[in-house]
Amino acid sequence: MKRTSPYVLTLFVFIFASFCLNLTVSSYVSAAEKEYDHLMILGDPHLPGKNFEGKKQVLENINSSNDVDAVVAVGDITESCGTTDEYVAAKGFFSKLKKPLFPITGNHDFIYGDSLNSKGKRNRASSATRQLKLDRFRETFGLQNIYYSKEVGRYRLIFLSIDSAGQLAELSQKQLDWLSAELKNNRRQPTIIFCHAPLAGTLRDYNKNANAPNFII
Repeated sequence: MKRTSPYVLTLFVFIFASFCLNLTVSSYVSAAEKEYDHLMILGDPHLPGKNFEGKKQVLENINSSNDVDAVVAVGDITESCGTTDEYVAAKGFFSKLKKPLFPITGNHDFIYGDSLNSKGKRNRASSATRQLKLDRFRETFGLQNIYYSKEVGRYRLIFLSIDSAGQLAELSQKQLDWLSAELKNNRRQPTIIFCHAPLAGTLRDYNKNANAPNFII
């Protein structure tokens, strides 16, 4: 991405690891003592998915902490294909969260059709079905748009959602234009950008998929 100004401090937070089931959260800091905002980042929950009880325990740990201010769910929130049932499960799961939630999409939330092919593999959905699932995501979490920004303290938080199907992790030109304007209009504000996949060239080549087109922005 082209840098818009030398005054922009932009930290890209790209979390694409598996959902951490043994997460523990410290709770010894009182709200009055805090001089910071603590964001808990959840990667790839794939709800309901495997070990649902373990995932619920993660949520209970977060709820019981005085030290967590908000939760960011960085995509692949639904288990496999973004079906109606998967979104119902995701909504039910996060309805029990007592902290503000900032969700974004991953490929499993909208790219695939509901049924598997004869080989048991997922099929790419039609453009109409993809849009339906993106709308389903937005409505499930009560968002005005699937990409958005928030201010927390002196920071601007930008949440980008996968919304194009050219690759598994691709942003539409409309979203990129919005991002450019957002950075330009707030060039002096420290900014953190959240997305489902990492930027090209930011990973070590630890396997054949690292830095491959389907696995980067």
